[in-house]
Order: sequence, then structure tokens, then C-alpha cells
Amino acid sequence: MGGGRLGEAHISTEPPASEQDARLPCAHAHARGPERVAPETASRQAPSRAGVREGGGGLADAGWSRTPGAREGGRLSSRSDYARVYREGRRYSGAALVLYVRTGDAPLRVGITAGRKLGGAVQRNRAKRRLREAFRRLKGRLSDQGDVVMAARSKALSASFSEIVTEMEALCAAGRLMRERDR
Repeated sequence: MGGGRLGEAHISTEPPASEQDARLPCAHAHARGPERVAPETASRQAPSRAGVREGGGGLADAGWSRTPGAREGGRLSSRSDYARVYREGRRYSGAALVLYVRTGDAPLRVGITAGRKLGGAVQRNRAKRRLREAFRRLKGRLSDQGDVVMAARSKALSASFSEIVTEMEALCAAGRLMRERDR
């Protein structure tokens, strides 16, 4: 056999002239990529609503905010907020939850906790979802001021939802969270 290697073909490193470079945009794509905004003009522009559904149904519509520390959203967000409610508030115990109430002039804010004793993340998140929904059903009948922390107990996983709502209503009434006409 000659001086070449067997089974190998000569492959050119040059791209064929007829093919378009893969890094170039298609005919309908913008040649420079996404539009860049100067930092000084970015703060003056309105935020984008891309990907936001009309009609909602999300956390903000239920009275919950995604923004940490937002007072208007009605959510306790920092560890110090929770600690203040535990320290300065009153405790009301039930079978499925413990309610901590700190009265004040600020708008109503709520925090929900579930300790590790309750189980894994799936169980803790399920208990918090059940408490959040029960609270959402009572929210229209509650006063609009103060801070509340709801701590889930293991019974929050096994109790019927109506039992949780009834217990939460009784604890809110004991904590004087219910409006005068709803007591």
C-alpha cells in the first residue's frame, strides 16, 4: 500500500463556500442581537409586562405579594419580622395550627411557617398551602391591621379542610382579628 493511512479521508478545515456560517442570524432575526438600553434610560422606562397573564389568579390577586418586604402585599418576609411577632404578639393554640397575633396600626401582614418536625418539604409545603387557602377564605372578614404568623402542626396535614377553616376562624376571633360585625 502507498504512503497514506488506511481508512482515513482528507477533511478540509475550510467551510464549504455554499454553506452559511451557523453564528450568523437568520434572515428574520435582528443582526445585532437584543436591543441594548443605556443604564440612565433603563430606570425611566416602564417595566415590561411580557409573560404576565391578564386576569391574574396568582399570588398578588389572592393578597400575597412576590416582592420581599412589600407592606401592601400583606406578607411577612424577614426573620426579624417573624421574631417581632413571636416576641411581642399573643399566642393562640389549636390542634392544626398556632396563631401568633401582634396588633398594630400597620396594614395586615401574614406569615406562614411549618417546622421540620412536620416532615419533608412536600408535607411542609402542603400544610402551608392549606393554611394559606383557609386564611384567604377568612381574609375578607378580618381586620386590616397587625401582623399574624400561622405555624402549622401535624394535624394540618390530616384534618379536613373545613376543620382547619373552623379552627382558624375560632383562633382569629380569640385573637380579636375578626371585624366587629363578624364576631
